[in-house]
Parts: sequence; structure tokens; C-alpha cells
Amino acid sequence: MQKEIHEQARALTDTLAGRVDFVKGQIRLPDLKLTKEFANQIEKIYITACGTAAHAGMVGKTLIEKMHASRSKS
Repeated sequence: MQKEIHEQARALTDTLAGRVDFVKGQIRLPDLKLTKEFANQIEKIYITACGTAAHAGMVGKTLIEKMHASRSKS
């Protein structure tokens, strides 16, 4: 478990590389073929995980909620 904890930063960086534009605040997932219109219709997202992955899921939940809140204000 300790090994996994120390590898999380690298795993997150590798996962986000080439997919996130922090300057524009955009996420690119071309293989998903998700249109902006369809994404705006999504009402609920389920994140399921166990063990240390559950903690990553909680971080993901927080980030998604913050993104949603900031878009709702605009």
C-alpha cells in the first residue's frame, strides 16, 4: 500500500498528460466521442472503487463538483 501511495502522483500525471489543458480549463477525451451537448445533459456520475482507489474517487468527486459549480455560475 505504501508503494501505491508514493506512486499516485506519477500515475495521476501520466493519466492526465495530453488530456488536460489547465490554461483553457479544458479536458480532452477524443476516444470518448462525448459532445458538449450530451455532456451538459449528464445528471449523475457514479464513481465506484475500493481501497486506495476509493480515495482517488473521492478526489475525482470533489473536482467534478467544483467544475460543475464554476460552470453553473457562468
